[in-house]
Amino acid sequence: MDYFSGLTSYITGQDQVDEQMSVDNLLVRLQSVIRPYEKAQTVEDLSRVIRGKPERAPKAIEAAIELMRVEADADHTLKAACLELFAHAVIVDTTSDELEKYEVERMCKAADRNLEMVTKGENLDLFIPPLRDVEFYPPYYSLRILRRVLAVSPNRMYDFVLNNAELVDVLTGIITGSQEALRNECLVLLRELGNMKVELKQKFVFATTMEIALSIAGNTEEVEPATRSDALMLLYHLLDGYQGGQNYFLQMDVISQLVQVFAVSVDSAKLPGNMQPSSDSQHPVLLCLQVIGVLLRPLEEASLPKMKAAFGITACLEHLCKVAIGRVWDSRIRTYCYFCLSLLVEDDKEQANRLHTLTLPGVGKFLDAALQGMMVTKNTSPFMLEERAYFGMMVEAMAKGNADMQLQLASSFTTMIQAGENVLERFSFGRVVTSALLVRGGSDTIYETEAEMMADNAARQSRRSLAARIVESIVYKNDDVKSLLKSMPLEVSDTGEPTDSLLPRLLRVVQEKEVLTGSGGENVLRLLYFWLEGSPDVCNVLSKNAPVLVKFAEIIKEQKSARERGLVCCVLATIVSDIEDHSSGLVSFFKNSVGITAFVDQLEALTRHPDVTSCLKQKRAVKAAPDGKLWLDMEEYEKGEAVGEELPRLFDRSFASAIQVISDKVSHRLLALYSAGGSAGGSDGRGGGSSAEEVETLKLELNVVKDQKEKMEKELREDVRQLTQRVEVLTGRVGEAEKDREMADRKLEELKEELSQTYALPHSCLAYSRRACTLRTIVH
Repeated sequence: MDYFSGLTSYITGQDQVDEQMSVDNLLVRLQSVIRPYEKAQTVEDLSRVIRGKPERAPKAIEAAIELMRVEADADHTLKAACLELFAHAVIVDTTSDELEKYEVERMCKAADRNLEMVTKGENLDLFIPPLRDVEFYPPYYSLRILRRVLAVSPNRMYDFVLNNAELVDVLTGIITGSQEALRNECLVLLRELGNMKVELKQKFVFATTMEIALSIAGNTEEVEPATRSDALMLLYHLLDGYQGGQNYFLQMDVISQLVQVFAVSVDSAKLPGNMQPSSDSQHPVLLCLQVIGVLLRPLEEASLPKMKAAFGITACLEHLCKVAIGRVWDSRIRTYCYFCLSLLVEDDKEQANRLHTLTLPGVGKFLDAALQGMMVTKNTSPFMLEERAYFGMMVEAMAKGNADMQLQLASSFTTMIQAGENVLERFSFGRVVTSALLVRGGSDTIYETEAEMMADNAARQSRRSLAARIVESIVYKNDDVKSLLKSMPLEVSDTGEPTDSLLPRLLRVVQEKEVLTGSGGENVLRLLYFWLEGSPDVCNVLSKNAPVLVKFAEIIKEQKSARERGLVCCVLATIVSDIEDHSSGLVSFFKNSVGITAFVDQLEALTRHPDVTSCLKQKRAVKAAPDGKLWLDMEEYEKGEAVGEELPRLFDRSFASAIQVISDKVSHRLLALYSAGGSAGGSDGRGGGSSAEEVETLKLELNVVKDQKEKMEKELREDVRQLTQRVEVLTGRVGEAEKDREMADRKLEELKEELSQTYALPHSCLAYSRRACTLRTIVH
């Protein structure tokens, strides 16, 4: 060690010795003084010495704990001084740029050791009485210390609150008090406690905490936005994952008050004094949307109709639409609006019609204006892609299962062009959808940079995905609409001659090289599947389109992604399964182009794809809320290296189940058709065919038998599993019965022994009385 470093270490060591001597001297003085105000002054001096130096605090903590137990209740000043000392000992400020990393680690470790000293044993109970104090500082420092305990040992804090019923009432009383700083500090503690166990949520719910939080959230005149955000976050945590809180909220009949808080938060956020970034995760408007979202997804499905009815009689839908259409809001807030709208209109024809016909001042028809904004914008950020996906989810919830709505939306896919000097083209919802769905590949466009080309392609893929999902929701399980869009012309010229309908145009676009690639192409294939499913007349259109079939064969043979090849096979399998007239021709086409075995293998590979199997494991379809965790990393996105899941997600439970069904169905169908085709030339079922055809037939039969074998093995394993569980249950019951029998036998023996003793006592008493009588007779 050189001279300079040695001198530095010596000086530092001397400073620490002097500081510790200062603590020791103050502790000596603390023991010598008698008056409470002198003790309070000494404790305050100790607080100043240990501030920012938690390693000096242990001896001071021991002295302060003793004072808190014996004398602090009698003097507010002394109590506040002791609590301030605890706060400085367990809470350290590590935000200073002057601190080195090792210093921060040392301070944090010392503070954690101090916290363990302060709260060990029953010391934590010392911080409840100060919360009732009418002065400011005792409850303030107690709240800060409790927050620190929660941050370091959350389970201990949960147990502490659960075992102190009065603490819930005390904390609830603080947030209703007049001292704003205390209320804010307490709200932060409750907010952090909010993500708690159900038992703790129950205590706060029945302590009217939700009503208080809702009242604070709606007070925009006297409460700062940050405080209102804390109240809304507390409300969200009390409702999320706790059905009792959701039911209680519904029984209180305060849904209209929540909607009013949402409307007030929207208006207040636009004021100059309350402006804050709408991308903030604690923005009051976003938190209101999260509360609405969790109420519209109750844990008990039985309470959903009542919840939706309560929202339905309010102006919630109109307020959501106003925010969703407003470009002043961050994309995440607009996305959450579309998510809440999808929950509100799902399986509710009245709300769906209300949304479809809604007209906003200065905007016009909401649905048309929102869709046009989605398709016109050139924004290709992940936030915009997410917003498009949830808009499509809203349209899907509005249309699927609602035949009248599907027909209304389908009727907007034709545009009348009027003759005369002023040629007018009526804007319609369907017109915007078809424009995005039928857009060409864009290979002729000249781009200045590669990044510009990638951005344009991403936007085109996203718009095509959205358009495909919207058309899918319109034709979903509705044969009338499927036939209508197959035959209805998209335009009618001034001469009265109709143009092509949507399906032929879509099939022409599909023939292009780049259309079926990427997320947009996969969603087009998904659309074709649902459009063809159960509709033989639509299947006939595609089965006669040789260029499209050739295109599909090329995709199957090329080294494309497994999902893309499997989706093409899924579309073709639907045709084979649903029509009779052209099935044999399709089989011959498959045999000559890709091979029947290869076709079946690709389809089975899709059923085993992780994206499909993961969807089948879900017990029920649950809509995932936008959580702000985007599927693309922003740094990679900005570098043009973004990889990750595209939205909307291609597979869901209904589509995955449909793929499983069509895979099982088409194997038997192909075997029947292919075998019949091979038997035309001979009487043995395969005579007259080539050896290659026989091999293909045998392979197909082998696949069918293998599938049946796998299903039987799966069913057998399930039966064995169930029988094993029943045997285990019965074995456990037999063991319990044996224990009960042994216990009954012991009890019986005890009763017999007791009974024998009971009978023996009267006999002995009788003999004794007889002997006594005999003696009396002799004496007399």
